[in-house]
Amino acid sequence: MNPGRYWLTRSAEEDLADIAKYTLETWDEEQLEIYRHRLEERLALLVEFPELGRNHPMLRNDFRYVVEGKHYIFYLRVGADIEVLRFLHCRSDIISKLSAYL
Repeated sequence: MNPGRYWLTRSAEEDLADIAKYTLETWDEEQLEIYRHRLEERLALLVEFPELGRNHPMLRNDFRYVVEGKHYIFYLRVGADIEVLRFLHCRSDIISKLSAYL
């Protein structure tokens, strides 16, 4: 059996760039690397255990999310793989930010 993999949507890539910019402006490069590593570990765990995430009651049934730090990672299972839709801060308007996928 082939191990799964993950990929990021354009929106998820932009979210990560925003997180990196904010982290560098607020803290420093060391904190950025720590948080980046935590996110990468969480994504690797999702590939291994895709059912780890929860469903959100206001979103489609196939949308799942996990929390890492102050961010929600929203994703879809695609076969054995994971498509990461967004990395959203816990204070974000989640429904409006995910509206393109609804």
